[in-house]
Amino acid sequence: MILTVEESNIIYGVLREAEQKIAEHIGKCVKLRFNIAKERGNPRDLLRVVAGALGYDNEDFRNKSRRPEYVMLRRVGAYLLRYNFPSLSLKSIGDFFGQDHTTINNTLAAAKNAFQTDDQEFIGLFSTAQQAVSDWLNQ
Repeated sequence: MILTVEESNIIYGVLREAEQKIAEHIGKCVKLRFNIAKERGNPRDLLRVVAGALGYDNEDFRNKSRRPEYVMLRRVGAYLLRYNFPSLSLKSIGDFFGQDHTTINNTLAAAKNAFQTDDQEFIGLFSTAQQAVSDWLNQ
């Protein structure tokens, strides 16, 4: 089952609330994770599919340029990696892009903000890539 971004955000919100309540009861911080679907494929192949769907080469994820097209490509790729491979650490995701975990954290925050502000350019690219990934996973 593939969840929509909205459904994932709802689940994450519920998990954050549960973490706070557990911390209040036991006096310790906890971190809850969820993985609804079994991870399929591998991250490198997912990025290959995303790059192809958006008209880029796989190497373009490591391009350090701040040109908007490369920034958007990295945001889409990082978000889809995080969504489809929730067990990957931010450091592991960063390794695919030649970036550190804090940069990936900022990239994911920017992607989330793009959804919240209804950034049509980002949403269009994301939808195209997400459909290609979904087709690839369902082969």
